[in-house]
Amino acid sequence: QSFPLTQLVVAWQEHPSLRPSSSSLSPHPYRRLKSIMTRHLGCARAWAAAWLLLMITIDLPGSRAYEHDFGADFFGDGLPDSVQWEGYGDPREVGFPGSEPTKKALTIATASEFVACGMTCTRLILEDMKLTSTIPTEIGEMTQLVEINFSYNQLTGTLPTELGELTNLKHAFFGDNRLSGSIPTQLAGAVALMQFEAYNNDFTGTIPDGLTDLPALKRLYIAGNMLTGMLPTTLGVSLKFLDVSDNALSGPLPTQLGNMNLGRAKEIDLSYNFFTGTMPSELLSMPDLIFLYLDHNELSGTLDGVPPECDSEQPPAKWNLTSLKELCASGNAFSGTLPVEMFNAGHLSLRMVKLDDNMLEGPIPMHVGEAPLEVLSLSGNKLTGCIPSEVAGLLLTRLELHGNDLNCSIPTEIFVDASLHALSLSDNQLTGTLPTEIASATSLSFLALSMNELTSSLPTEVGKLAVLKHAYLDSVVLDGTIPTEVGLLTALVTLSLRYNSFDGTLPTEFGTLTSVVTLEVDHNSLTGLVPSEMVGMRDLEAFFWYRNLISGTLPSEFALLDNIQTLVGAFNKHTGALPTEWGSMSHLKELDLGTNYDLHAAIPTEFGKLTELQDLFLNHTGICGEIPTEIGQMEELVVFRAMNTGLNGTIPTTIGLLTSVVDFQVRLNKLTGTLPTEIGDMHNLMTLLVDRNDLEGTLPTEMAANTRLRRLYTYYNHLTGTIPSEWDSLTRLGSVPDDCRDQRDYECHITVSQAYVAVLRNRLQNPIPETVLQQCTVVIPDPPAPPPLPPPSSPPSPPPGQGT
Repeated sequence: QSFPLTQLVVAWQEHPSLRPSSSSLSPHPYRRLKSIMTRHLGCARAWAAAWLLLMITIDLPGSRAYEHDFGADFFGDGLPDSVQWEGYGDPREVGFPGSEPTKKALTIATASEFVACGMTCTRLILEDMKLTSTIPTEIGEMTQLVEINFSYNQLTGTLPTELGELTNLKHAFFGDNRLSGSIPTQLAGAVALMQFEAYNNDFTGTIPDGLTDLPALKRLYIAGNMLTGMLPTTLGVSLKFLDVSDNALSGPLPTQLGNMNLGRAKEIDLSYNFFTGTMPSELLSMPDLIFLYLDHNELSGTLDGVPPECDSEQPPAKWNLTSLKELCASGNAFSGTLPVEMFNAGHLSLRMVKLDDNMLEGPIPMHVGEAPLEVLSLSGNKLTGCIPSEVAGLLLTRLELHGNDLNCSIPTEIFVDASLHALSLSDNQLTGTLPTEIASATSLSFLALSMNELTSSLPTEVGKLAVLKHAYLDSVVLDGTIPTEVGLLTALVTLSLRYNSFDGTLPTEFGTLTSVVTLEVDHNSLTGLVPSEMVGMRDLEAFFWYRNLISGTLPSEFALLDNIQTLVGAFNKHTGALPTEWGSMSHLKELDLGTNYDLHAAIPTEFGKLTELQDLFLNHTGICGEIPTEIGQMEELVVFRAMNTGLNGTIPTTIGLLTSVVDFQVRLNKLTGTLPTEIGDMHNLMTLLVDRNDLEGTLPTEMAANTRLRRLYTYYNHLTGTIPSEWDSLTRLGSVPDDCRDQRDYECHITVSQAYVAVLRNRLQNPIPETVLQQCTVVIPDPPAPPPLPPPSSPPSPPPGQGT
């Protein structure tokens, strides 16, 4: 891993006849060289040293020095487990036939190896070779270096300040490593530097002024670090490419960005920082600029450089970006209207405009049809009016206008363009019908019309969209039946028809949609059965059909859906038993069949094989029998709810194996026996609702281990004994989190009205332990007479805002 290369250099110099030429090389001298290297370094290290020397001393591209079989000679000895060659260092990429090199890892060269190169090396190319360790400071002694490329490795440590001593260095590439610290100010001494790349590292601190002011610097690429401070005002006039995206830079954009116009700048990327203020007018007067990216900052004002609080006396800047192809400024706070000048005939190069998630208002200019746009994305603004029919004159591939206040109808001209790949108009106030002309958009692969007011049926012409992959047509007030022509959309991956007024049955043609991953038809008025033909949807992962009027038995054929993960069919009219075959759904994570009152029979013991199941909802169904002991095999289970069913028998002790469960609700059943002491092993438990059963015995002291418990309902049972004093460890009972930042956390969904302890209407004796009382805000005594039972859907609640 750290061989003494200086010894090898001595051997190399002792045998000048062994140096390779650029045109030919006999294998015999190399066998002799290998023998010399073996004597100095050992067999395995000799191979690695020889290869490094070859890389330094031979111009690899186009060289004929490798056009013979070194397979047996070099690879036959076997490499040490510490050596790996990839990327440009892989012999297969420079003409080596024969055996494959061993794939391991190679640490970076030692200081002596750099010194050995000394005054002769002009290029040090070690790109994508899985190099580790730090960059030796002795690199500063390689004074003839013109190019350094250490990109795509695993280098750590800092950039040596000695790099500033390389006055001949023109190209320095350190991207995609693990380098840290600050970018050395000494780089200002590398006066010949033309390209500097250090993207995707962990650099901190500010951008040195001396770096951006280098007289020859044309390309500065330092994106993907943790740099702070302001963008330097010393921006060199030679800069053509500036990318400081994905850092933590802040402050206003300097007017000196206009200096880059003198160097005929081509690309500026300032996205994903914290820049504030308005867009400098100098930035809008760069006729050679091709790419401008300002996404996800905190910029404000208008797109022509006027601050939002400015009076009308300040004239807007003139748009002079005649070469601009791509403008991306999404995720800021730009306001005002879209400048007409942006789209006029003087900007014939403009191909992409992305201004999503700002505060732009007013109509979309009709002049939009004058620019040769391919992508127009204005989503998440406050645009009003109609979609200009002039859009039809463009060769758009993407039109994204969702999340505005656009009204009127969808212009049929949009669909005439066969080049349109993506159309997103969701969350507007569009009216009218879905045009039958949609059949002309034969390249359409993404269609989103959700949350509009299109009062019509789904046209059968939609079946002609042969390449459509994603269709979001939810909350559009569509009615009628789902056309059977949907079955022709064989490229579909996502189909969402939820929250509409569809009636009729689910088409059996769904079975031909073999690529669909997600199917959503919930919140409609669909009737009939779930077609068994849907087993043909071999890629299906999620099926939502809840809140319809679908009846009949659940298809056992769904067990053949190898990829199914989510089945949600609650609030329907299903009958019969839970299919035992569903126990073979090895990837099922969520099963919700609640509020199907006519589902009956017991929970199949085969469900114990659902080892990836996380959520099981069987509330308000007719299932009966005992909770199977096999429930303990559901090791990933998080939520189990079977409230208001016909469950009877005892709670199995195997629930103690459910260490991931946070919510266990079996209230309003006919359960008997005692509360298992094994509940104490459910260390993540937050909610335990066992009220309104026929349980007896004492409250387990072992539940003192349930330290995350917040909700406990045991009322209306036959429990005896006392409240265990050991429960003083349950400090979260009856409380909710003070600060819920992650709404994915189950605790964040426990409300104040739910978080309380209810033990009334039992046969408990003796005083409540003082340690338990201290945790409560309000204590309501057991009423003298049993109150009437509330309906199942209305559990008793404490006073508003109080725990009990």
